[in-house]
Amino acid sequence: MTGSRNRDLALPGVQIADIAGGSLMALTGLLAAIIQREKTGKGQFVDVSMYDGLLSMATMVFAGVEAGLEPPEPARMTLNGRYPCYGAYKTLDGRYMSLGALEFKFWKNFCLAVAREDLLNAQFGGPDVVTELDRLFASRTQREWVEFMAPFDACCEPVLNLNEAVDSNLTQARSMVNSKPDGKRSLGFPLKLSESSVPPDNPAPGLGQHTTEVLKGIGITEEELQSLASEGVIRYIPEIVNSTES
Repeated sequence: MTGSRNRDLALPGVQIADIAGGSLMALTGLLAAIIQREKTGKGQFVDVSMYDGLLSMATMVFAGVEAGLEPPEPARMTLNGRYPCYGAYKTLDGRYMSLGALEFKFWKNFCLAVAREDLLNAQFGGPDVVTELDRLFASRTQREWVEFMAPFDACCEPVLNLNEAVDSNLTQARSMVNSKPDGKRSLGFPLKLSESSVPPDNPAPGLGQHTTEVLKGIGITEEELQSLASEGVIRYIPEIVNSTES
């Protein structure tokens, strides 16, 4: 379903199945099980499949397909480019602007902004209207469009690359980028909870860095740790033991 209006398929730049279909679904299932355990005192096995999670994200789309409203193909569905009011348009400099004017008020604001009142009734028009918007957006650069559309509430925004998104004012305002002492950056924690502090942004641990600490936490004695280390089972790091005891 994801592709351009010339029917070329597109690969997303992130692992949607792994992250959204797998990790987030696993987290949801685990939290639900914890809440139920608190109420019933009974635990349960949480079975999560990346495929199941990913497929479930197409719930509303599949409902429309089953109802015969649209075919599951690139640029032939409401949210993937079929209609002129919802899509991405190339600008004069080869960049893109997005238009997400599904609600009529946004479409109306857009049409009035670009002085195309003749398109007010063409929000869900056909390819001819899409072609009109292609020509329209190709008349200005992305920067010119951003400046032009700034006063209007029309859901018309620039399509940014990753570096631009990370450096944007919104990203900074939402504290979504952390700077490290070595000058490198990492993305921040996306959940803002009023009664919970943001977890510290620590670097990924080295191989075996926390082995000693974890095993001591489950009752393994220092003598047993040394024995495991002598057998090559673990890497024993006494410094961690000493730091946790101090």
